[in-house]
Amino acid sequence: MTLGGSFEWAPRIAKRTKWKTGAQIYRAQYGKSAFNDMTVTLASGPQVTLKRWDFNLAGIVSRRWYGDRGYSNSYGGSANVTYFINPRLGVGANLLVREFDYDLNKQQDGLGVNVGASFFYAPTSSSFVRGNVTLGHQDARIPGFAFDSVQVGLSYTRDFAGGLTAGVSPSYTEIKYDAALAAFGVARHDRQYAVQVSLLNRRWDFYGFTPRVAYTFIKNDSNLAFYTFKRNRFEIGLTSSF
Repeated sequence: MTLGGSFEWAPRIAKRTKWKTGAQIYRAQYGKSAFNDMTVTLASGPQVTLKRWDFNLAGIVSRRWYGDRGYSNSYGGSANVTYFINPRLGVGANLLVREFDYDLNKQQDGLGVNVGASFFYAPTSSSFVRGNVTLGHQDARIPGFAFDSVQVGLSYTRDFAGGLTAGVSPSYTEIKYDAALAAFGVARHDRQYAVQVSLLNRRWDFYGFTPRVAYTFIKNDSNLAFYTFKRNRFEIGLTSSF
């Protein structure tokens, strides 16, 4: 079972400026507690909105637990800019810098930097397309835990008659580690392919919540057989925005 939630408060501090403060929580609960995974994130910073531009700066702190034990802390900041070419089309860029501090394996400690570009387009009043490319590097105390990454994603959402909303989101991620760990003798190199298909009915309402079903397929190809896998996940849940 998974649970996710977010909260944001954005009071206006000037004519075109708000100060946004938010919190997010995500938890995956498994039948065996050794795999439970939970992350809590807090962020705060200014948002400046102009006629065609939107700027966001935020400081970010995060805490992760794995197997119901402390796993890692991270802290840093993000910068995002969006330019609206017209009411239906926009482009954006983002920068995320975080320092990771692990509770047990200090050899993984290091600075993570991600740089991304994105676009969004609404071809009709009932459809929406979004795409993104992200390049990243995660440093570590020893090269075997450091890696470069690239991720490309695309999503398409469409509202249909009768209240149905459907979406499809394919993505590709490649992770290449800087050096080999002693246990394997060769540097790890992963290529991951994923696609998610989701469906909900906006007319179905249970005390403010809407049922949602989703199917996700993930295939991870690695030069180390230990990390090669295929995963099929089917989700039935409730979603709400308020």
